Amino acid sequence: MAYNHGVPQKTLAVQYGISDRSVKRLIANARKSGLQLRTRAI
Repeated sequence: MAYNHGVPQKTLAVQYGISDRSVKRLIANARKSGLQLRTRAI
């Protein structure tokens, strides 16, 4: 996942044509599902 490799949430939002809020929601849902994601900005 690009997020785990240090890509900022805003960059992901632009890349996929979605809002920052949508990216944050997707990350939160992934964490709730048990995926191991970075815990802070790089």
